[in-house]
Amino acid sequence: MKLIVVLLGTLTVLCAGQSVRSSLSDVSSVRGDSQIIIDPDLGRVRLKGKKLIVNGRGFSDGATIVINNEAVVTRNDSESPTTKLIAKKAGKKIPFDTTVRIYVENPDTGFTESLSYFRTRSLFTLVLPRENVYPVTLQVGDYVFVSDLEHATSWFADLNTIVRVFDVPLPSDEYWSFQAVRPGVFRFYAEQYSGGEAPPFVLCNAVIIVE
Repeated sequence: MKLIVVLLGTLTVLCAGQSVRSSLSDVSSVRGDSQIIIDPDLGRVRLKGKKLIVNGRGFSDGATIVINNEAVVTRNDSESPTTKLIAKKAGKKIPFDTTVRIYVENPDTGFTESLSYFRTRSLFTLVLPRENVYPVTLQVGDYVFVSDLEHATSWFADLNTIVRVFDVPLPSDEYWSFQAVRPGVFRFYAEQYSGGEAPPFVLCNAVIIVE
């Protein structure tokens, strides 16, 4: 009887492990082999009034938010110090109708990749990188701008997760705007193919997580 119980327990653990590995494999296949884990990384930036909130991974004590190469006064969140940073008055450094570049500097391990954000008086939105080596994160309701899609010969995204919208101000005519409408993980990819044997030019190749 004890042997049967042990065997059943072992099978349960193996099945559970297989399920977890399968889920991780599914996500990895969406992110692609080119997605490299970087420590630290920057996944999401929020602006609430004048307060800038940055979420990511691997932030060390004394990590600093940088806006257009200018460091701003930053503190690690008391409850999530390695994944959340707060710059109380950084909003003053982000002018309206302008795109800014934001990244994080760790005193011990260097810089994250930067993310670009466009701000108006009613909107603060991610400008999707052409290529990013780790996923960016949105919440349902967030907007994201993508450039050069009008020149794409092919592009794809999960249109059940984000939809194109037309009622928000854009930095210029080269951008299209999308809004996250439901949770999901997917690749946003676009290319321009001019024909012949030359490979297509990649306009966008980024992974988006919508929470």
